[in-house]
Amino acid sequence: MSVGHERVRSLLEGIPEGVLLLDPEEWRVKYANGHALALLDREWSEMVDIPLWDLYPDAEQDLRPLYEEVLEDGKARDLEFFYPPHGRWYQIRALPGEGGVVAFFRDQSEEKQAEAELRQAQKMELVGTLVSGMAHDFNNLLSVILSNTEGLKASIPGSWEEARADLEEIERSAEQGAGLVRRLLEFSRDRKVETAPMDLAEYVRSFRGTLLRWIPHRVRLRTEVDGATATVLADEEALHQVVLNLVDNAMGAMPDGGELILRAGPRSVSPSTKLDLSWTRPGRHGVLEVEDSGCGIPENARESLFEPFFTTKAPDEGTGLGLAMVARLVEQHRGAIQVRSEPGRGTTFSIFLPLAEEWADGSQDEASQDPASQVSSPGGDTDPAPVTGTILVVDDEDGIRRALERTLSRLGHRVITAENGKEGLEVVRERSDLNLAITDLSMPGMDGIALAEEIRALRPHLPLVLASGADDSGDVQAGELPDIPFLSKPWTVEELKRMVDEALS
Repeated sequence: MSVGHERVRSLLEGIPEGVLLLDPEEWRVKYANGHALALLDREWSEMVDIPLWDLYPDAEQDLRPLYEEVLEDGKARDLEFFYPPHGRWYQIRALPGEGGVVAFFRDQSEEKQAEAELRQAQKMELVGTLVSGMAHDFNNLLSVILSNTEGLKASIPGSWEEARADLEEIERSAEQGAGLVRRLLEFSRDRKVETAPMDLAEYVRSFRGTLLRWIPHRVRLRTEVDGATATVLADEEALHQVVLNLVDNAMGAMPDGGELILRAGPRSVSPSTKLDLSWTRPGRHGVLEVEDSGCGIPENARESLFEPFFTTKAPDEGTGLGLAMVARLVEQHRGAIQVRSEPGRGTTFSIFLPLAEEWADGSQDEASQDPASQVSSPGGDTDPAPVTGTILVVDDEDGIRRALERTLSRLGHRVITAENGKEGLEVVRERSDLNLAITDLSMPGMDGIALAEEIRALRPHLPLVLASGADDSGDVQAGELPDIPFLSKPWTVEELKRMVDEALS
């Protein structure tokens, strides 16, 4: 192939890929088409007649053997190649040509990113399915533990201080387990955030006191606030979770103490800004940074930082959910994350959030309310007067039925139990004295939704409560039965009492 031939040159210039002709003796670039120059961001004079490895020394180890194999057997070779200095993926096809090797290449970074995002979405879907099923069973167990613990605390004499302390320790452990399940569910479900204008400088100043109470004394806290205004669109509770997870990560990197910096200010994002994760667009942003002076992040851990259940901590020290939850919350804010770290020299996490003045055009999302917030007291802040009645409890778990029966009986109610939806429906048909039905949402055969619909058809005015340990409240209240109160497992006696009193009043 003669590169001096105008027709060949014209054809090569029209190819929507980069084309290089390489002299095998010194691997000099004999020809580069316009697309190659654009992809590599170089001028003709900066490429032609210069050894390729002088231009790209980091590529020689991977590409030179490929090109030599093409020369030896005359067969084409394909390679997907990541070039670190560019931070880009290239698809390369090398063929034997007249007087050397012809390399066709194109930038496939966007395709790689799309593939990675698809894999992550599939992984998240699988994790969500697994977590939801595990949470249902685990929350059932915790409901039994908590309700029985509260019952024992109420029944033992006041002088049994040691027994009471043991029960309180059991209660605290169960509540910690419930908190872990909530974190798993929050992580696995696509909850929306409710954003509102927030001054990052004021946020940092007000949150400083919380952090001082939370971090150990051996860690020095410093806050830095840029004088320029940075009012962002953010959900304050979600931002708390982001900061606390990042601070917790920093504490793990400084077991012997060190310095922690919480920093806020405005910053611009351009197309060339290197971001580890991004759901944003170029423009002005507010940035919240958490910097530590700890051990830094190993290079081999960088790519997996935000994956669920990935952790560099010991098995009993971390769940691997903190940074994954940070990524999910920042994504919901349409923000971005940048990580800077050097082994032995600390780590800085930068959270980019949209400025209110630039992103006020529809970036606020409707909140997916917490199930507990959807039960309001009709009497304002005062508790309703105690009411008793006959209550049907439908649940396929023996332990849950027994726990509800004992707890409701202690509260003065008459309780009838059924172990499935079909049996519960028969009770509704036979008992005209029922004042309330509490049914589990997930049961084999007739589930809670189907049972509630049947009860509504038979007894339209019978109050209902749906219960679940899988955090299905959003699905229920967005579906066919939006007016039915939802009891999340594990529940406390006080939560159960309040919901039952409101349903009966």
